[in-house]
Amino acid sequence: MIGNVFHDKRTKLAVITLALFNLLLLPVLVPDLHSLSWSWATLWQPLFIFSNAATSYYMYSSAHWKWPGFFLMMLTAFSVEAYPSLHYVFACGFFLSGVWPMWRNKRLWGYAVPYTLSLPIFLWDILVAEIISVGFLLAYHSHLLFLVWKIDKKRRK
Repeated sequence: MIGNVFHDKRTKLAVITLALFNLLLLPVLVPDLHSLSWSWATLWQPLFIFSNAATSYYMYSSAHWKWPGFFLMMLTAFSVEAYPSLHYVFACGFFLSGVWPMWRNKRLWGYAVPYTLSLPIFLWDILVAEIISVGFLLAYHSHLLFLVWKIDKKRRK
C-alpha cells in the first residue's frame, strides 16, 4: 500500500517540496548550523528525519537511485552527534553515489555537471556544499517528475 502512495506523482512532488523546505528553512532557523545533519541537535530534528526518510524512500523506489536512497536513510539513522564517523561515511556515500545516476540519464545529464562540480566545496564549507548539491538533486528530480507528468499527459490523450 505505502509503495503505491510513493509512486503517486503528487506525493513525489510533496516530498520534493518538503526537502526544498528543509534545505532552505533550516539554515535560516538555525544560524549557527554547520551542516544540515547538525539539525539533530535542534528542535527541528523531526523535520530533518521526516524529510530524509521520505526522500530516501522516494529515491530508493526510483530506478538507478537505490544507493543514494540507502545512504540517505543510513546517514539519517546514524546521527552526527552519536555516530559522527559512521554518519560522515554514509553522507559521503550519499553525495558520491548521486553522481552516476545523474550522468547516466541522457535527457537530464546537464544537472550532473554542476552537481559534480559542487562536491569539492565540501572541503571548505559543508553547509554551502550541501545546499548547492542538494539543490541540484532537487532540481533534477523535479525536472524528471515534470517530464514523467508530461509523458503521462500525452499518453492519456
